[in-house]
Amino acid sequence: YVRCAIWQGALKIIKDRPFLGIGPKTYSLKENRVKYNLPRDIRSSDAHNVFLNIASERGLIGLFSFLIFLGLYLHLLSKTRNREGEIITPLWYACLGNFIHLFVIGIGYSMLSTESAMLFMAILGLFSSSIKVERV
Repeated sequence: YVRCAIWQGALKIIKDRPFLGIGPKTYSLKENRVKYNLPRDIRSSDAHNVFLNIASERGLIGLFSFLIFLGLYLHLLSKTRNREGEIITPLWYACLGNFIHLFVIGIGYSMLSTESAMLFMAILGLFSSSIKVERV
């Protein structure tokens, strides 16, 4: 019940401030809780959905930027699928797992400000840098 109420509040925010949102990390401010009738629950510090959270805090511009990033990430994965190498293959699977994790877990939890995001970016960085490594 609380999660549905949180999502409804996020949709209210998106309807009220569609382009730029209410600002990063401001979802749980008292003023926003009152204005958008957000649940006053300890679990309502964000929208509990990565896509709704980005759209409500950073607006549709931020959401489209995030979706473009994910599209480029998926393009990079597809482009490097058949590469062989000692480090590239395991990192490719780690990146694919991170991509799936982002979508599956992201539907019910906004994890871009947690340790998951740091792991995601670390693996993506390693993978991106390993693409340029050529075996001599």
